[in-house]
Amino acid sequence: VSNTTTTFADTGLTASITISAGSKVLVMCVQTLDVQRGSGAVPSTCAIKLLRGSTDIFAPANSKNVGIEASSDVQKILFLPLHFSFLDTNASEGSNTYKIQGKVATASQSARVRFQDDSNPSTMTLLEIAG
Repeated sequence: VSNTTTTFADTGLTASITISAGSKVLVMCVQTLDVQRGSGAVPSTCAIKLLRGSTDIFAPANSKNVGIEASSDVQKILFLPLHFSFLDTNASEGSNTYKIQGKVATASQSARVRFQDDSNPSTMTLLEIAG
C-alpha cells in the first residue's frame, strides 16, 4: 500500500475484537514501512495514526513524524518496522475494529510512504483486559 499525499489513508492493517462490558483493549502493532523522497533537501518523513472505527484514538502531533530529516540533495529511502502499543480505555462493549492510517509529511520531491512493501509483514494484536 503506497501513499504520496499528505492525506491519511488506510495502510491495510486492521483487526477486530469483541469485548465484554467494562473491558479495555490493548492494541499492539508492528507496522512495516518505508519512506522515500527524490533528490532535494527536504525531509523524508511520514505520520501514522490509530483509529477505532472512524475515530482517531492515537494521532501524534504533526511534529512527531517518522523518517529522515534531510539536509542533502541525495535520494533517501528508509525502511523500518514501527512498534507501538496503546491501551484503549474507551472501547465499547461488543465489536471494535482498529486500523492504521498513514501519510507523507511533505508531498514534494517524489515523497512516498509504503506499508507492507515487498510482502514485509505487519501485525496487529488485540487483547481484551477485563474491567
